[in-house]
Amino acid sequence: FVAQPRESVAAAKLLVDDMLTRMGYPVRISNEERVRDVRHFSRTHSERYRLATSLKSNPTTEDLRRSLQAYLDTARDLCGEARKSYKTTTTETSRPEIAS
Repeated sequence: FVAQPRESVAAAKLLVDDMLTRMGYPVRISNEERVRDVRHFSRTHSERYRLATSLKSNPTTEDLRRSLQAYLDTARDLCGEARKSYKTTTTETSRPEIAS
């Protein structure tokens, strides 16, 4: 982030968008459409995504930092939720242990 803040934010956006696409959200052209899609899943994620994508045409370093932080928080939450659902899925489908 220190050397290339704009590129860091762009990479974080690509990462989060890829995560959302892999989770089944449709590919959207505009950020506002993506915000509406995410809102149905989680208002917190939706607000973070809105904050992250609401950069002005000439953002300050602080604006870029806030945007990057919002993307990273969203990515962490999405990973955490994916882990929870994976544990639930694997627990439900695993074979029961037979007592000896």
